[in-house]
Amino acid sequence: MGSSPAAPTKLDIFQIQRRLIAALRAAISQDFVQKRFELRSVIATNFKKEKMKKIIYNKLIRDKIPEIIEKSGGTPKIHKLNKTEFKKELAKKILEEGKELYKAKSKADISNELSDLLELIYVIAKENKLSLERLENARIEKNLKRGGFKKQLFLEYVEEK
Repeated sequence: MGSSPAAPTKLDIFQIQRRLIAALRAAISQDFVQKRFELRSVIATNFKKEKMKKIIYNKLIRDKIPEIIEKSGGTPKIHKLNKTEFKKELAKKILEEGKELYKAKSKADISNELSDLLELIYVIAKENKLSLERLENARIEKNLKRGGFKKQLFLEYVEEK
């Protein structure tokens, strides 16, 4: 006859319990590590989203600026202006570029700002259906009537009666 298996001793039960507890701890630990990793990923993603700052411009930009912003990792929020808004923004832009010209020090900066102003003059002329020939004629006529700026005169004040 076969002998029946021996009853487990307290030592056997203790070892089984230790193995079960170790296995349970490992499962819990692995789950904890996975959840912690997922949580860190979410936190890092949200931190990056929060870390990105929003810079408000609210101004007319050149056509390729959105592409340049995207290539540098930014996300521009843009919309197309209607004709009335566009003309208003062109006038604001020419003032902005004039201020930048005023601050320019180097020949390169001055050249850059003048090219921006010239571009704006061309666009404003086109928007108002004015030819460059007409602008040049108006410039010459004004120069003949009121002079140019060759003498570099600065009006301090006028005394009137």
